[in-house]
Amino acid sequence: MRSARLRPELEVETTRPPQRLAPHAYALEAAVVDGEDDLADGRLVLLHDPAGHDAWQGAFRLVTLVRAELEPEMAADPLLPEVCWSWLTGALDARGLSYGEAGGTVTRAGSHYFGAL
Repeated sequence: MRSARLRPELEVETTRPPQRLAPHAYALEAAVVDGEDDLADGRLVLLHDPAGHDAWQGAFRLVTLVRAELEPEMAADPLLPEVCWSWLTGALDARGLSYGEAGGTVTRAGSHYFGAL
């Protein structure tokens, strides 16, 4: 993972992985930047348990979190969760990567402002 060639707009650094999920873990934090603007950020965690886990269907699990600010119209689109999920699975499939137990959650968060802050 340390020798991967990354796109120039990515800023990546190692971070402390979770301690109790698996005997071995590695974690990265990343940000997508454009000049002074942070466009997205996230975290990638690779877990490894040599004994394996039934829920993982193997000895490895890859966990990701991605956050990005969306335009209100896009965030309100009822198909947003399906589109986001298809971006992930489509990227894996396009690179010929196999995976066992794909699962995840797409979460939208919004704020409504009232009066002056």
